[in-house]
Amino acid sequence: MTNSFWRILQPYLRRYRRFFILAIVSSMLFNALALTPPLIFRRLVDDVVHPGNWDRLFFFVLLYAMIPLLAQAVQFGNAMILVFLGHRVVAGIQIGMYRKLLRLSMRYHGETPTGGL
Repeated sequence: MTNSFWRILQPYLRRYRRFFILAIVSSMLFNALALTPPLIFRRLVDDVVHPGNWDRLFFFVLLYAMIPLLAQAVQFGNAMILVFLGHRVVAGIQIGMYRKLLRLSMRYHGETPTGGL
């Protein structure tokens, strides 16, 4: 995409900067959570099963079961943030276009065919 494209979109994107950062952070958190089950399973085998520390089994099983639930909650939140951003940015562009059309002269509207707008 060209540099002018981003220059046009920048005023519409600027006010949602915090939401973009939140979406990026939640995406990174989801990916980190998706990578943890093999690490937890390794610790389960190395620290519980092999040495026979069965008193720690409940903690690791609970942790192993909670990670996918937490990952899904983070993914749902990320999806909601992205949907919100998409709707708000598109709405901002539409409102900006409408305002620009209303500022045009009556002569422009009279001479320009409807499909040209």
